[in-house]
Formats: sequence, structure tokens, C-alpha cells
Amino acid sequence: MIEEIFTCTAVNSPENVSRIYKYEFRRIWKNNLDKNKKNLVWGIIFLALGSFLLFYRQPFGYFFVGSGLMYLVMFFNYITYYGKAKRKAETVLKKEAEKLQHHSKPLFWELTPTHFRFSDHRLDLKVAWKEITYCLSDNLYLYITIESLMHVVISKENTDEEHFDKTMAYLKHYARFQQI
Repeated sequence: MIEEIFTCTAVNSPENVSRIYKYEFRRIWKNNLDKNKKNLVWGIIFLALGSFLLFYRQPFGYFFVGSGLMYLVMFFNYITYYGKAKRKAETVLKKEAEKLQHHSKPLFWELTPTHFRFSDHRLDLKVAWKEITYCLSDNLYLYITIESLMHVVISKENTDEEHFDKTMAYLKHYARFQQI
């Protein structure tokens, strides 16, 4: 059982924050965009089938053409929604980078047997272990989720191997692992 208090600090630069934000955005949207490609495929299939049935004056042709158009509208609607979300994420990233340049403060986290404490340029948290889940993504980023409301991302590039491994040991012992 881990009983010691472990603290770590890491450099918090606009480049690191930008890299983490962009990685997180791509990770979240990758699965959604792959699912949206299915709408395009189904739209094309239904339009082709509906056109074939309309050619032979079958009443089901209108149903399939309508369904194909619906899938295509959903596909293009989702693409525009993705574009809006990407532009919004870029503006949020620019604001965060500006805040970080004006209020530069290193990342700090403290791990004890009773709580997890995290501090950066915008927040200072102290949370009991029962409220924390964590996961490791691509062996580069450590995502710590606090009651599904807040996420803390620790980059392996910001810390040395020893601090990252100790943080992982604490999380394995006290927090709950979740797959992403």
C-alpha cells in the first residue's frame, strides 16, 4: 500500500496546452466522424436503390429515395456541426494560450492516501479518491476524470518517467480505471 505523499510539478507552456487540446479534440471527434461516414454510405445506397425502383415504377422507390436524402442531409449537417465545433475549440485554445502567457503558473499535483490535488493556471482542485477515475491514452496522456464533470490531462512529455510512473502507481491503487 502506498502511504507517502507524492508531489510533482511540470512546465505549463502554451505549446503543451495547445498540443493537449488538439489531441483531445481529435480523439473525441474521430469516432464520431467515422460513424458519420456510414450516413454517407447509407445515403448513396438508398438513393441508388430508390432510383432503380423508381425506374421500374415501384411504390417503394419513393421511400428509398426519401431515406437516402435523409441520410445525406444528416451527413452534411454533421459535417457543418463539426466545422463549428472545431472553430469554437480553436478560439477556446487561443484564449487559454493567452491566459497562460499572462498568468504563467506550473502544473502541480499532489497525491496522498486521502486525496488528489491538482493546480494549474486556471484552477486548484482537492478531491477525494472515490470521486476519481483515470485512463491512459496512447501511452502519452493520462486522463483523470473527476465525477465525470472535470478532466485533468497530464502529458508524459511534461514530466519525467519516474514522476509519471509514480503517478500511475497511485492512480492504480486509489482510483478506478476506465477504458476510453
